[in-house]
Amino acid sequence: LDILWAGRIDRQKRPDILCEIARYCQNMPFTFHVYGNSVLDNDIYTRYFSTLKNIQYYGSYNGLNTLPVHLYDVFLYTSQWDGIPNTLLEAISLGLPVIASNVGGISELIINEKTGFLVDPYDNINKYLDCLIKIYNNRNLTKEFISNSQELICKRHSWDNFLEKLKKISIYINCDENK
Repeated sequence: LDILWAGRIDRQKRPDILCEIARYCQNMPFTFHVYGNSVLDNDIYTRYFSTLKNIQYYGSYNGLNTLPVHLYDVFLYTSQWDGIPNTLLEAISLGLPVIASNVGGISELIINEKTGFLVDPYDNINKYLDCLIKIYNNRNLTKEFISNSQELICKRHSWDNFLEKLKKISIYINCDENK
């Protein structure tokens, strides 16, 4: 199983959780592909990545669409707090199923076992492991998650949906569409 983790390497994104998951998976056929810049004062996590044989650290990246996402089976998101992260919308749009922490607005996008897996609480290592093993054992889940999540994005997060919602807000009702 090729697992993509991409984001800022800082406290909010919880690279320590990623490291712990990878540590538990060392004897499993799982490889963690990690992209991101460290914004922490020291590079403790990037140094730790190199000590785990199942983590491949690539450094900085310039958006998910610049990565070879077709090589990955799942997108892992371990954030401790967030709204609805653009990176999850991008991952889904690029055809990646998602395992994410259930924080902030993420549950508006990831409906557990329908559009992906939610992990609650955010630091439940065993739950992340269970989700990865479920995907490894049943690859059809990923097809179902991708289909359901892309449908949800089109329904809730499309440009047309955004414009329709704006039309319902009183200060926008009388605006000329050409302005």
